[in-house]
Formats: sequence, structure tokens, C-alpha cells
Amino acid sequence: YYNTWLSLLGFILCVAFMFLIDWVTALITFVVIFALYLIVVYRKPDVNWGDSTQAQTYKTALSVVH
Repeated sequence: YYNTWLSLLGFILCVAFMFLIDWVTALITFVVIFALYLIVVYRKPDVNWGDSTQAQTYKTALSVVH
């Protein structure tokens, strides 16, 4: 069962607790994540990240070889 609003509430609670526990580290974390996001958006890499089926096939192939 998945509910978008419940997920949003969980996200908000996690962020709130991050700032309550240590606001400096939480702020640094958000700045770093935002910077990484901007780098990816700016560079616009032409990469096919694949899907879970491809990842499972790759993992299975590696486990058979080893």
C-alpha cells in the first residue's frame, strides 16, 4: 500500500527531526544535496540509468560467472 500524502508526511517528519537533532549538519547535508542536484541538471548527462530488471539481470550474470 502506497499513499503519496503519507510519504510526504514521513519526509517532512524526517527533515524536522534532522534539524532538531543537529541543525548545522542538516543544513550542510541539504546544501550538498542541492549542489549535486544542480550539477546533474546543469550537465544534463545523456545516460541511460537502466531499470530494476536490467540491474537484476546484470547481478544474476555476475553471480553465475563468479
